[in-house]
Amino acid sequence: PPNQCPDCKNTDDNVKLFSNRVTRIEEIIDNFNERPQKTNSERFSIFNAKFTLKNVPCEIEYDLASFTIEELQKLANITTQNFN
Repeated sequence: PPNQCPDCKNTDDNVKLFSNRVTRIEEIIDNFNERPQKTNSERFSIFNAKFTLKNVPCEIEYDLASFTIEELQKLANITTQNFN
């Protein structure tokens, strides 16, 4: 094979590097659905409220995923009013 000029060799190396990166990205995308789901991903919507009612400690657990937008807005308003 003929000798390549330094610029051609550099270009060839860059093309190989880029091609390898694209191949790796394609592998990650192809395997994305095969990855196991994280077991705690459902827990992001769980909200625990701890409070005292007539000197009795209470705790309530809410699943925020089942709330309407209006209910979430009310909860946000009540929560932020208590901190002001």
